[in-house]
Amino acid sequence: MGAGLEAAAGVATGIAGLVGNNQSAQTAKDQAGLARVQANQTDTAYREDLMSTISNIRAIRASVGVGANSPTGQAIEARQEQLSDRNRVTDVTGKRLTAASQDRAAGAYQTAGAFSLVGGAAKGLASLNWS
Repeated sequence: MGAGLEAAAGVATGIAGLVGNNQSAQTAKDQAGLARVQANQTDTAYREDLMSTISNIRAIRASVGVGANSPTGQAIEARQEQLSDRNRVTDVTGKRLTAASQDRAAGAYQTAGAFSLVGGAAKGLASLNWS
């Protein structure tokens, strides 16, 4: 009777490990999804801010009678685009890397859960003396 309980305890431990790791995997997947949403929101915000900045530059230049196609105006706009793009790419890439990291973590948790289940079952079966 003791061996049967020991076997059941091993299997139960394996199942508990599987459940715990699956919960951690789901949390990591949720965090990855959130990071992807944040990356998209950040990208959109930077693009909208750049459009607003360029519109303001053009409005100010037009209000003082400077042509929109002047070399100085084009240089100012190009510099704003360069700065915005650099910052946008840096921020968005960071959030996308976070998402990728969480995806990898979810996979690792799922693998650990499977090993936990197999290990618990093996321990339980080993406690049964088959001889």
